[in-house]
Amino acid sequence: MISFWWGIALLLLLAAVWLLLASRIRQYRSTQRSEMNRRWYDEQKQKLQAEREELGEQVYETELLALQKTYLHDQQSDEDIDWQPRSVIIPALGLVLIAALAYLAGNSWHQQQQADASLSILREKGAQVLTGKVNDGESVKAVAEGLRYKLSLTDDDAQGWWIYAGLMDALNRPNDALQAFEKSIALAPDNDNLKISFSRFLLTKGGPEQQARAAAMLAELLQQNPNNVEALSLLGYVAYQRGDWQQAITAWQRMLQQQGVDPQRVESVKTAIADAKQRQQQADRQLQVTVSLAADLANAIPEHATLFVFIKQPDGPPMPAAVVRQPVTEFPITVTLSDDNAMLADYAMSQLAQWQVEAVISQDAKITRQPGDLFAAPIITKASAKGTVDLQISERVK
Repeated sequence: MISFWWGIALLLLLAAVWLLLASRIRQYRSTQRSEMNRRWYDEQKQKLQAEREELGEQVYETELLALQKTYLHDQQSDEDIDWQPRSVIIPALGLVLIAALAYLAGNSWHQQQQADASLSILREKGAQVLTGKVNDGESVKAVAEGLRYKLSLTDDDAQGWWIYAGLMDALNRPNDALQAFEKSIALAPDNDNLKISFSRFLLTKGGPEQQARAAAMLAELLQQNPNNVEALSLLGYVAYQRGDWQQAITAWQRMLQQQGVDPQRVESVKTAIADAKQRQQQADRQLQVTVSLAADLANAIPEHATLFVFIKQPDGPPMPAAVVRQPVTEFPITVTLSDDNAMLADYAMSQLAQWQVEAVISQDAKITRQPGDLFAAPIITKASAKGTVDLQISERVK
Protein backbone atom coordinates (compact mmCIF):
# COMPACT_ATOMS: atom_id res chain seq x y z
CA MET A 1 0.00 0.00 0.00
CA ILE A 2 2.86 2.39 0.72
CA SER A 3 4.20 1.99 -2.81
CA PHE A 4 0.74 2.79 -4.18
CA TRP A 5 0.55 6.15 -2.40
CA TRP A 6 4.11 6.95 -3.44
CA GLY A 7 3.01 6.33 -7.02
CA ILE A 8 0.02 8.65 -6.65
CA ALA A 9 2.25 11.34 -5.12
CA LEU A 10 4.64 11.03 -8.06
CA LEU A 11 1.79 11.41 -10.56
CA LEU A 12 0.48 14.49 -8.73
CA LEU A 13 3.96 15.98 -8.86
CA LEU A 14 4.09 15.36 -12.59
CA ALA A 15 0.68 17.01 -12.94
CA ALA A 16 1.91 20.07 -11.02
CA VAL A 17 4.94 20.32 -13.29
CA TRP A 18 2.59 20.09 -16.26
CA LEU A 19 0.51 22.99 -14.91
CA LEU A 20 3.60 25.11 -14.32
CA LEU A 21 4.98 24.50 -17.81
CA ALA A 22 1.59 25.25 -19.39
CA SER A 23 1.38 28.55 -17.50
CA ARG A 24 4.88 29.56 -18.61
CA ILE A 25 4.12 28.72 -22.22
CA ARG A 26 0.90 30.74 -22.12
CA GLN A 27 2.67 33.78 -20.68
CA TYR A 28 5.37 33.52 -23.33
CA ARG A 29 2.87 33.34 -26.18
CA SER A 30 0.79 36.23 -24.77
CA THR A 31 3.87 38.46 -24.55
CA GLN A 32 4.85 37.65 -28.12
CA ARG A 33 1.39 38.51 -29.49
CA SER A 34 1.28 41.80 -27.55
CA GLU A 35 4.66 42.83 -28.95
CA MET A 36 3.54 41.98 -32.50
CA ASN A 37 0.37 44.11 -32.06
CA ARG A 38 2.44 46.99 -30.76
CA ARG A 39 4.86 46.87 -33.73
CA TRP A 40 1.96 46.76 -36.19
CA TYR A 41 0.31 49.76 -34.49
CA ASP A 42 3.52 51.80 -34.62
CA GLU A 43 4.06 50.98 -38.30
CA GLN A 44 0.48 51.97 -39.25
CA LYS A 45 0.68 55.17 -37.21
CA GLN A 46 3.91 56.18 -38.98
CA LYS A 47 2.25 55.66 -42.36
CA LEU A 48 -0.69 57.89 -41.32
CA GLN A 49 1.68 60.57 -40.13
CA ALA A 50 3.53 60.41 -43.47
CA GLU A 51 0.20 60.86 -45.34
CA ARG A 52 -1.24 63.44 -42.88
CA GLU A 53 -0.93 66.47 -45.17
CA GLU A 54 -2.27 64.53 -48.13
CA LEU A 55 -5.25 63.14 -46.17
CA GLY A 56 -6.13 66.29 -44.40
CA GLU A 57 -6.51 66.88 -40.73
CA GLN A 58 -10.04 65.59 -40.39
CA VAL A 59 -9.40 62.35 -42.29
CA TYR A 60 -6.13 61.89 -40.44
CA GLU A 61 -7.86 62.14 -37.08
CA THR A 62 -10.58 59.74 -38.21
CA GLU A 63 -8.05 57.19 -39.47
CA LEU A 64 -5.91 57.55 -36.35
CA LEU A 65 -8.94 56.95 -34.14
CA ALA A 66 -9.84 53.84 -36.13
CA LEU A 67 -6.26 52.60 -35.82
CA GLN A 68 -6.28 53.11 -32.08
CA LYS A 69 -9.60 51.29 -31.75
CA THR A 70 -8.25 48.36 -33.79
CA TYR A 71 -5.12 48.20 -31.61
CA LEU A 72 -7.13 48.32 -28.41
CA HIS A 73 -9.51 45.70 -29.76
CA ASP A 74 -6.61 43.32 -30.56
CA GLN A 75 -5.09 43.81 -27.14
CA GLN A 76 -8.44 43.25 -25.48
CA SER A 77 -8.95 40.11 -27.56
CA ASP A 78 -5.72 38.69 -26.20
CA GLU A 79 -6.83 39.38 -22.67
CA ASP A 80 -10.26 37.93 -23.38
CA ILE A 81 -8.68 34.65 -24.47
CA ASP A 82 -8.97 33.42 -20.93
CA TRP A 83 -6.65 30.54 -20.24
CA GLN A 84 -8.72 27.98 -18.34
CA PRO A 85 -6.71 26.00 -15.77
CA ARG A 86 -9.16 23.14 -16.07
CA SER A 87 -7.92 22.48 -19.59
CA VAL A 88 -4.71 21.22 -18.01
CA ILE A 89 -5.96 20.14 -14.59
CA ILE A 90 -8.56 17.78 -15.97
CA PRO A 91 -6.06 15.78 -18.09
CA ALA A 92 -3.63 15.76 -15.17
CA LEU A 93 -6.23 14.41 -12.79
CA GLY A 94 -7.30 12.00 -15.49
CA LEU A 95 -3.74 10.73 -15.67
CA VAL A 96 -3.73 10.07 -11.92
CA LEU A 97 -7.16 8.42 -12.12
CA ILE A 98 -6.15 6.16 -15.00
CA ALA A 99 -2.97 5.11 -13.20
CA ALA A 100 -4.92 4.37 -10.04
CA LEU A 101 -7.52 2.34 -11.93
CA ALA A 102 -4.79 0.42 -13.75
CA TYR A 103 -3.13 -0.27 -10.41
CA LEU A 104 -6.38 -1.48 -8.90
CA ALA A 105 -7.31 -3.57 -11.94
CA GLY A 106 -3.86 -5.18 -12.29
CA ASN A 107 -1.94 -7.59 -10.11
CA SER A 108 -0.19 -4.84 -8.18
CA TRP A 109 -3.23 -4.11 -6.04
CA HIS A 110 -3.86 -7.78 -5.39
CA GLN A 111 -0.21 -8.43 -4.59
CA GLN A 112 -0.06 -5.43 -2.30
CA GLN A 113 -3.19 -6.58 -0.50
CA GLN A 114 -1.63 -10.03 -0.05
CA ALA A 115 1.60 -8.48 1.23
CA ASP A 116 -0.29 -6.32 3.74
CA ALA A 117 -2.29 -9.32 4.91
CA SER A 118 0.89 -11.40 5.28
CA LEU A 119 2.57 -8.65 7.31
CA SER A 120 -0.47 -8.53 9.54
CA ILE A 121 -0.34 -12.30 10.08
CA LEU A 122 3.41 -12.04 10.71
CA ARG A 123 2.74 -9.59 13.52
CA GLU A 124 -0.14 -11.64 14.92
CA LYS A 125 1.16 -15.22 14.62
CA GLY A 126 4.91 -14.89 14.02
CA ALA A 127 5.92 -15.52 17.62
CA GLN A 128 3.44 -18.41 17.97
CA VAL A 129 4.72 -20.14 14.84
CA LEU A 130 8.38 -19.70 15.79
CA THR A 131 7.77 -21.09 19.29
CA GLY A 132 5.76 -24.02 17.95
CA LYS A 133 2.49 -23.02 19.58
CA VAL A 134 0.94 -22.77 16.10
CA ASN A 135 2.25 -25.18 13.48
CA ASP A 136 -0.50 -25.75 10.92
CA GLY A 137 0.67 -25.47 7.34
CA GLU A 138 -1.44 -22.45 6.39
CA SER A 139 -0.24 -20.38 9.33
CA VAL A 140 3.41 -21.29 8.69
CA LYS A 141 3.01 -20.42 5.01
CA ALA A 142 1.34 -17.08 5.79
CA VAL A 143 4.03 -16.13 8.31
CA ALA A 144 6.72 -17.12 5.79
CA GLU A 145 5.12 -14.91 3.11
CA GLY A 146 4.96 -11.98 5.50
CA LEU A 147 8.58 -12.45 6.51
CA ARG A 148 9.65 -12.77 2.87
CA TYR A 149 7.97 -9.48 2.02
CA LYS A 150 9.60 -7.84 5.02
CA LEU A 151 13.00 -9.14 3.89
CA SER A 152 12.42 -7.64 0.43
CA LEU A 153 12.47 -4.19 2.07
CA THR A 154 15.98 -4.64 3.49
CA ASP A 155 19.22 -6.31 2.46
CA ASP A 156 21.06 -6.88 5.75
CA ASP A 157 18.77 -8.99 7.96
CA ALA A 158 20.80 -12.16 8.59
CA GLN A 159 18.50 -13.24 11.44
CA GLY A 160 15.44 -12.81 9.22
CA TRP A 161 16.90 -14.98 6.45
CA TRP A 162 17.86 -17.59 9.03
CA ILE A 163 14.29 -17.74 10.33
CA TYR A 164 12.93 -17.79 6.79
CA ALA A 165 15.20 -20.76 5.98
CA GLY A 166 13.72 -22.65 8.92
CA LEU A 167 10.18 -21.90 7.73
CA MET A 168 11.01 -23.08 4.22
CA ASP A 169 12.45 -26.27 5.69
CA ALA A 170 9.26 -26.77 7.70
CA LEU A 171 7.22 -26.32 4.50
CA ASN A 172 9.39 -28.97 2.78
CA ARG A 173 10.89 -26.50 0.32
CA PRO A 174 14.59 -27.42 0.63
CA ASN A 175 15.79 -25.36 -2.35
CA ASP A 176 14.26 -22.17 -0.93
CA ALA A 177 15.63 -23.06 2.50
CA LEU A 178 19.12 -23.56 1.05
CA GLN A 179 19.02 -20.18 -0.72
CA ALA A 180 17.86 -18.48 2.48
CA PHE A 181 20.65 -20.12 4.50
CA GLU A 182 23.18 -18.99 1.88
CA LYS A 183 22.00 -15.38 2.16
CA SER A 184 22.05 -15.54 5.94
CA ILE A 185 25.55 -17.03 6.18
CA ALA A 186 26.82 -14.44 3.68
CA LEU A 187 25.53 -11.67 5.95
CA ALA A 188 26.79 -13.25 9.20
CA PRO A 189 29.73 -15.55 8.37
CA ASP A 190 30.99 -15.59 11.99
CA ASN A 191 27.74 -16.61 13.66
CA ASP A 192 28.44 -20.03 15.23
CA ASN A 193 24.79 -20.85 15.91
CA LEU A 194 23.93 -20.07 12.30
CA LYS A 195 26.74 -22.35 11.10
CA ILE A 196 25.42 -25.17 13.26
CA SER A 197 21.87 -24.68 12.01
CA PHE A 198 23.07 -24.57 8.41
CA SER A 199 25.23 -27.66 8.93
CA ARG A 200 22.32 -29.58 10.42
CA PHE A 201 20.19 -28.68 7.40
CA LEU A 202 22.91 -29.78 4.96
CA LEU A 203 23.41 -33.08 6.80
CA THR A 204 19.75 -34.00 6.86
CA LYS A 205 18.56 -32.59 3.53
CA GLY A 206 21.65 -32.39 1.32
CA GLY A 207 23.51 -34.86 -0.85
CA PRO A 208 27.07 -36.13 -0.39
CA GLU A 209 28.63 -32.88 -1.62
CA GLN A 210 26.59 -30.75 0.77
CA GLN A 211 27.20 -33.16 3.64
CA ALA A 212 30.93 -32.83 3.02
CA ARG A 213 30.51 -29.06 3.15
CA ALA A 214 28.72 -29.39 6.50
CA ALA A 215 31.54 -31.55 7.87
CA ALA A 216 34.12 -28.98 6.80
CA MET A 217 32.08 -26.19 8.40
CA LEU A 218 31.85 -28.11 11.67
CA ALA A 219 35.56 -28.92 11.65
CA GLU A 220 36.39 -25.23 11.20
CA LEU A 221 34.01 -24.28 14.00
CA LEU A 222 35.58 -26.85 16.37
CA GLN A 223 39.04 -25.50 15.65
CA GLN A 224 37.86 -22.17 17.04
CA ASN A 225 35.74 -23.65 19.83
CA PRO A 226 36.67 -27.31 20.55
CA ASN A 227 33.99 -27.67 23.24
CA ASN A 228 30.96 -26.51 21.25
CA VAL A 229 28.30 -29.03 22.27
CA GLU A 230 26.15 -28.75 19.14
CA ALA A 231 29.14 -28.98 16.82
CA LEU A 232 30.39 -32.10 18.62
CA SER A 233 26.94 -33.65 18.38
CA LEU A 234 26.72 -33.05 14.64
CA LEU A 235 30.32 -34.16 14.07
CA GLY A 236 29.45 -37.46 15.73
CA TYR A 237 26.44 -37.74 13.46
CA VAL A 238 28.59 -37.14 10.36
CA ALA A 239 31.09 -39.81 11.46
CA TYR A 240 28.29 -42.27 12.24
CA GLN A 241 26.75 -41.78 8.79
CA ARG A 242 30.15 -42.44 7.19
CA GLY A 243 30.66 -45.60 9.24
CA ASP A 244 33.59 -44.06 11.12
CA TRP A 245 32.50 -45.50 14.43
CA GLN A 246 35.56 -44.48 16.44
CA GLN A 247 35.30 -40.83 15.43
CA ALA A 248 31.58 -40.85 16.25
CA ILE A 249 32.28 -42.34 19.68
CA THR A 250 35.07 -39.81 20.37
CA ALA A 251 32.95 -36.81 19.36
CA TRP A 252 29.98 -37.87 21.46
CA GLN A 253 32.10 -38.71 24.49
CA ARG A 254 33.65 -35.23 24.32
CA MET A 255 30.17 -33.80 24.06
CA LEU A 256 29.09 -35.55 27.28
CA GLN A 257 32.10 -34.06 29.08
CA GLN A 258 30.77 -30.54 28.56
CA GLN A 259 28.65 -28.70 31.10
CA GLY A 260 24.97 -27.96 30.67
CA VAL A 261 23.95 -30.87 28.42
CA ASP A 262 20.27 -31.71 28.90
CA PRO A 263 19.84 -34.93 30.93
CA GLN A 264 17.42 -36.46 28.43
CA ARG A 265 19.85 -35.71 25.66
CA VAL A 266 22.65 -37.34 27.66
CA GLU A 267 20.73 -40.62 27.67
CA SER A 268 20.14 -40.42 23.90
CA VAL A 269 23.83 -39.80 23.26
CA LYS A 270 24.84 -42.69 25.54
CA THR A 271 22.52 -44.96 23.53
CA ALA A 272 24.10 -43.74 20.30
CA ILE A 273 27.60 -44.37 21.67
CA ALA A 274 26.63 -47.91 22.66
CA ASP A 275 25.25 -48.53 19.19
CA ALA A 276 28.42 -47.15 17.56
CA LYS A 277 30.59 -49.41 19.73
CA GLN A 278 28.54 -52.43 18.76
CA ARG A 279 28.83 -51.53 15.09
CA GLN A 280 32.54 -50.99 15.53
CA GLN A 281 32.91 -54.49 16.96
CA GLN A 282 30.92 -55.88 14.07
CA ALA A 283 32.99 -53.92 11.57
CA ASP A 284 36.15 -55.43 13.08
CA ARG A 285 34.92 -58.90 12.21
CA GLN A 286 36.94 -60.66 9.56
CA LEU A 287 37.48 -64.17 8.35
CA GLN A 288 40.70 -65.70 7.05
CA VAL A 289 39.98 -68.34 4.43
CA THR A 290 42.59 -70.78 3.12
CA VAL A 291 41.65 -72.47 -0.15
CA SER A 292 43.35 -75.64 -1.37
CA LEU A 293 42.81 -77.74 -4.50
CA ALA A 294 42.21 -81.50 -4.57
CA ALA A 295 45.05 -83.33 -6.26
CA ASP A 296 42.77 -85.03 -8.81
CA LEU A 297 41.66 -81.60 -10.11
CA ALA A 298 45.12 -80.12 -10.53
CA ASN A 299 44.93 -80.48 -14.31
CA ALA A 300 41.24 -79.53 -14.54
CA ILE A 301 41.62 -75.80 -14.01
CA PRO A 302 40.38 -73.95 -17.13
CA GLU A 303 42.71 -71.47 -18.81
CA HIS A 304 42.27 -67.87 -17.63
CA ALA A 305 40.09 -69.08 -14.74
CA THR A 306 38.92 -66.78 -11.91
CA LEU A 307 38.79 -67.67 -8.22
CA PHE A 308 35.87 -66.39 -6.12
CA VAL A 309 35.92 -66.68 -2.31
CA PHE A 310 32.80 -65.30 -0.68
CA ILE A 311 30.45 -65.21 2.28
CA LYS A 312 26.68 -65.17 2.17
CA GLN A 313 23.84 -65.67 4.63
CA PRO A 314 22.86 -69.31 5.17
CA ASP A 315 19.42 -69.97 3.69
CA GLY A 316 19.39 -66.32 2.65
CA PRO A 317 19.64 -64.36 -0.60
CA PRO A 318 22.24 -65.44 -3.15
CA MET A 319 23.94 -62.03 -3.03
CA PRO A 320 27.33 -62.35 -1.27
CA ALA A 321 27.89 -60.15 1.78
CA ALA A 322 31.64 -60.13 1.04
CA VAL A 323 33.64 -61.44 -1.90
CA VAL A 324 37.26 -61.64 -3.06
CA ARG A 325 37.92 -62.17 -6.77
CA GLN A 326 41.35 -62.88 -8.24
CA PRO A 327 43.03 -64.89 -11.01
CA VAL A 328 43.88 -68.50 -10.25
CA THR A 329 47.56 -68.94 -9.38
CA GLU A 330 49.06 -71.54 -7.06
CA PHE A 331 47.31 -73.41 -4.28
CA PRO A 332 46.86 -73.24 -1.39
CA ILE A 333 45.91 -69.58 -1.25
CA THR A 334 44.79 -67.51 1.74
CA VAL A 335 42.44 -64.47 1.58
CA THR A 336 40.84 -62.30 4.26
CA LEU A 337 37.18 -61.29 4.04
CA SER A 338 35.76 -58.25 5.87
CA ASP A 339 33.25 -55.45 5.38
CA ASP A 340 35.79 -53.87 3.03
CA ASN A 341 34.84 -56.60 0.56
CA ALA A 342 31.09 -55.88 0.65
CA MET A 343 29.32 -55.60 -2.71
CA LEU A 344 26.61 -53.31 -1.30
CA ALA A 345 27.01 -50.51 1.26
CA ASP A 346 23.96 -51.67 3.23
CA TYR A 347 24.70 -55.41 3.17
CA ALA A 348 27.91 -56.53 4.86
CA MET A 349 29.16 -59.68 6.57
CA SER A 350 29.30 -57.88 9.94
CA GLN A 351 25.51 -57.75 9.89
CA LEU A 352 25.17 -61.54 9.79
CA ALA A 353 25.11 -63.88 12.77
CA GLN A 354 26.37 -66.82 10.69
CA TRP A 355 28.53 -67.01 7.59
CA GLN A 356 28.28 -69.50 4.75
CA VAL A 357 31.76 -69.62 3.21
CA GLU A 358 32.25 -70.77 -0.40
CA ALA A 359 34.92 -70.89 -3.09
CA VAL A 360 34.47 -71.30 -6.85
CA ILE A 361 36.89 -71.51 -9.78
CA SER A 362 34.95 -70.01 -12.67
CA GLN A 363 35.82 -70.46 -16.31
CA ASP A 364 33.74 -67.46 -17.47
CA ALA A 365 34.49 -64.96 -14.64
CA LYS A 366 30.98 -65.31 -13.17
CA ILE A 367 30.38 -66.07 -9.52
CA THR A 368 27.31 -68.19 -10.28
CA ARG A 369 28.26 -71.81 -10.85
CA GLN A 370 28.19 -72.99 -14.45
CA PRO A 371 28.83 -76.48 -15.87
CA GLY A 372 32.55 -77.15 -15.84
CA ASP A 373 33.29 -74.83 -12.88
CA LEU A 374 35.14 -76.21 -9.85
CA PHE A 375 33.96 -75.56 -6.29
CA ALA A 376 34.43 -76.35 -2.62
CA ALA A 377 31.70 -77.66 -0.36
CA PRO A 378 30.26 -74.70 1.64
CA ILE A 379 31.13 -74.36 5.32
CA ILE A 380 28.84 -72.55 7.80
CA THR A 381 30.52 -70.88 10.75
CA LYS A 382 29.47 -68.47 13.50
CA ALA A 383 30.39 -64.83 12.93
CA SER A 384 33.34 -63.79 15.07
CA ALA A 385 35.91 -61.05 15.46
CA LYS A 386 38.74 -63.07 13.90
CA GLY A 387 38.00 -66.51 12.51
CA THR A 388 39.61 -68.98 10.14
CA VAL A 389 38.16 -71.46 7.68
CA ASP A 390 39.80 -74.05 5.38
CA LEU A 391 38.11 -74.89 2.08
CA GLN A 392 39.14 -77.52 -0.44
CA ILE A 393 38.04 -77.29 -4.04
CA SER A 394 37.21 -80.88 -4.85
CA GLU A 395 34.06 -80.93 -6.96
CA ARG A 396 33.09 -80.05 -10.53
CA VAL A 397 29.74 -78.67 -11.70
CA LYS A 398 28.12 -81.11 -14.12
